[in-house]
Amino acid sequence: MLSWSLQKNVNKNTLKYGVDVRRWEGVFVIGGTLYRVVGYMQNLGGGVIFLRDWELRKKHESGLGAWAKCEVLPFDKATVDATDSANCSLFEFIESGGDKVYPGEYLQTWCKWPNVENLARQGHGTYLNDIIDKVTAYQGYYYAREHFYVMNVKNHINVKAAKPHEMLGLDKSEMRVAKEYGLQITEEYRKMKEIRGVKIDRDALEYLRRFNSTATAFWLEKDNTGTGSWAEACRKIGTLPPVRTLHYLLKQRAGTNVYRDWLVALCDVMGVRDFRKIKTDDLYPKDIRDAHDKAVARRVLKENALLAAAFAARAEERAEMAWRDDETGLMIRAAASQRELIDEGQKLHHCVGGYAKPHAEGKTTIFFIRHIETPDEPFYTLEYKNGRVAQNRGQRNCDRTPEVVIFEKKWLEHRKALKTNRKGD
Repeated sequence: MLSWSLQKNVNKNTLKYGVDVRRWEGVFVIGGTLYRVVGYMQNLGGGVIFLRDWELRKKHESGLGAWAKCEVLPFDKATVDATDSANCSLFEFIESGGDKVYPGEYLQTWCKWPNVENLARQGHGTYLNDIIDKVTAYQGYYYAREHFYVMNVKNHINVKAAKPHEMLGLDKSEMRVAKEYGLQITEEYRKMKEIRGVKIDRDALEYLRRFNSTATAFWLEKDNTGTGSWAEACRKIGTLPPVRTLHYLLKQRAGTNVYRDWLVALCDVMGVRDFRKIKTDDLYPKDIRDAHDKAVARRVLKENALLAAAFAARAEERAEMAWRDDETGLMIRAAASQRELIDEGQKLHHCVGGYAKPHAEGKTTIFFIRHIETPDEPFYTLEYKNGRVAQNRGQRNCDRTPEVVIFEKKWLEHRKALKTNRKGD
């Protein structure tokens, strides 16, 4: 199995003037032992220098993954059958591996535990690739920026078993979960079955795939000894029926953070500290976001008048952290009042309205990211805590856009420069 890098050179008039064919990596299995060769070497700047010949090297950066299917030298099953690895199921692995394929790492795993070929033969290439991703870590030393820890594969597969369903700790009827939902959700499914005795159905699995692949943590926490309303809310959710709750959140198209924030705000408004006093049926409102926004607003209005003065002091204290970037067209500033936080949460449909007191007390800092042209229109809300960005969310808790990611990084660099200059003064 060989991988090549082909580069077509084009001049400014779009005329082709040459094609470079460069060796990238190759994998050979001889007598059950895997050998890797590369046609390049890394330099200290992170780039590569191509060699004239192949070079045998154990440590190097794998160039495959998302590019495997277009960079690996084409071959068919007959090609594999003609080698001493005829039973490795490499061809089946690549065919069922999805968008990211790691044939070298798969062969290394097969050399260690040949029974993984049974998973590949039944079309679980994507699952195996998920495991490879999971056990591959960044290494900063020269020649090897990524390292595949083949021994850690056994943390996700029963390598002593031979039958695919036994290797994954599933029944035969549950193998569809592994094929359709991948490693993360399958492991959550298996833990729920083993620890709680609950089999998650298809709708609950869809929720895990679309909204939060680790939402089952509420029902799997054994040592949740945290204090405060947040930890209590987590424990309360953990007492609710798992499947019913996941079905409800799927129907509401809501993340677990929204549900948990609503529960905390509801108890604050009701003056209830024992979550068991709330009836189970009352914990599934018709519209969770509407209920969430109203509960947060009511809770904030209960805060005493001293909060306003504390907000003003915090705004003045954090004024130097305000910044604008003309390249991305974005700006950032600290929240100036309790009312602003409420409006921000209601317009973006997230839980920032509940952060009024922590912000005022200096336990965290809430910043507003806005477009420079529309500085009064909520766009993204950033929480800065303990010297780092704790979260940065937009409409309905959506993740950051590419422009927001760039802006956040530049703002943090600006913050770092401010600290450096202050020390110099």
